[in-house]
Amino acid sequence: MKTKYFFKLIVGFALLMFSCNNDVIDDPDDDTETISPEPEPDPDKYNFTQSELDLIDSLIHLIPVEIIAGFEAKYNEWEEAWNRPEFVAISVLFGYTLCEEYDNLVDYCKKFSKIIWPLVIDKYVNEHKVLYLLKDVIYEGTDFFEEISEKYGCTDRNEQYMFAISDAIAFCKNMLATEKDNLMNIIRLL
Repeated sequence: MKTKYFFKLIVGFALLMFSCNNDVIDDPDDDTETISPEPEPDPDKYNFTQSELDLIDSLIHLIPVEIIAGFEAKYNEWEEAWNRPEFVAISVLFGYTLCEEYDNLVDYCKKFSKIIWPLVIDKYVNEHKVLYLLKDVIYEGTDFFEEISEKYGCTDRNEQYMFAISDAIAFCKNMLATEKDNLMNIIRLL
């Protein structure tokens, strides 16, 4: 394993250990410990509408097949990495970014800039592990989770993830609404 990724795994493991402290609920009157589930966003409040899904699909159909195939190949390599032993026990989304396959996917996405955005959003619709890919490829703010902490006043990582997932969906919806014509024009120029 390359030193760069070994170091990332060590950092990821440390983050996992620190995040585990927030997962245990201690009741002073109870001698047992239970693990709190990872919070999930409210599915009724944070879903894409059918028209937004149709827009994503129509934008994807404008992207050249070679670009889509390259993206899918890199994404599938990254997705296969999730099943490796060093990633199976990871409970924080950041952990899935700690591999060469992720870096290769991000590099590929950045190579095509906005052209690739509909593909990233489409993956995010079905898999919240793509949150960091969304952040690293599309989001242009400073620190995603720092902004979540400031906006909602939360420091607990699980709570930040819940808000980040819902904010990411709102971010995607807003980006689709404001960038739709620009994205179509850029893709058509290919």
